[in-house]
Amino acid sequence: MTNKIQIILLILLLSFSSIVTAQKIRISGRLFDKDEKKIITSGVVYLNPGNQVTASDQKGEYSFTCDPGRKNITTRVFGYRPANIKLDAFSDTIININIQVSPFELSEVTITGDSIKNIEITPSGSFILTPAALRETPRLFSEPDLLKSFQLLPGVVPGKDGSSDIYVRGGGVGQNIVLANGCYFFLPGHLLGFVSPYDLDFLESAELYKDYFPSELGGGASSVISLDYKKPQSDSLRAQLRLGLLSSGITIEVPFKKLKWELTAGLKRGNYSIYAPLLKKIVNSKVSDNLPPNNYSFYDGFLRLSHNSSKWGNISYLFYGNFDKGKDEQKTRSQSADTLINYT
Repeated sequence: MTNKIQIILLILLLSFSSIVTAQKIRISGRLFDKDEKKIITSGVVYLNPGNQVTASDQKGEYSFTCDPGRKNITTRVFGYRPANIKLDAFSDTIININIQVSPFELSEVTITGDSIKNIEITPSGSFILTPAALRETPRLFSEPDLLKSFQLLPGVVPGKDGSSDIYVRGGGVGQNIVLANGCYFFLPGHLLGFVSPYDLDFLESAELYKDYFPSELGGGASSVISLDYKKPQSDSLRAQLRLGLLSSGITIEVPFKKLKWELTAGLKRGNYSIYAPLLKKIVNSKVSDNLPPNNYSFYDGFLRLSHNSSKWGNISYLFYGNFDKGKDEQKTRSQSADTLINYT
């Protein structure tokens, strides 16, 4: 009888051990830039013990499936300092990792050799500019301007002095299409075309196509400017205020964590009405007669909502609008706006 009890207890113990061994947990999270709070894609993440390796996706997310216990997470991202996190994980765990930029200096390098041209590859005729690169271009009254920066690119002919018009491949100004996250515009401008309506604080990147347009755009255009507006990438409330000579603006990022919605919005206003009376006293009367009225002002704004969930997928809503207001004998006023909803 004693032997039977011992055999039954041994069988129960082995069954319990196999159940415990079969349990798996999930360790996941996102990679963020510690200073700018932006997501980091293609970052390498290691999990030990187990020697598991994965990379963060386009949303900065990583995930491991492993046995419970004491774990060590290590990151390797080019240009960033390695991060090392130790934790005890006995259930599904979410770990968001903030990593810091690692500045480094390279010594002088001299490269010598024969130049070999590859005639099998031709350029696609497109230029991609980021806000950081655009801020290094010559500025208009200390403010970087998107369209005036494009005027400096090869193959682009600027319009009349001071204007934001561009001419590409012999086309007219009206043949330049602006594609803002799917919304079509035809180069609107402010202050008699002197200021472009696209604020760099609103943009993630800008791309100019001189040829080889995307197939969905069809023909009839001399160039296409594709704008990618800022995505909500912060897990906390952020705001930025800019004060300039020509215009002033504010951008804000608001995460709604419980609802899994994120909002980014921006507003820019022209400052012409502030110094217009003084300007008209300084310049010649013939020039001042052609200037906008003293109360002239212009506004640009955008709003972007993003939602990401396993049930509904990715939902994005973008609104962009610009507005010019001036009152004189003709009582002129103009505005334009557009909206876009994407669902994937």
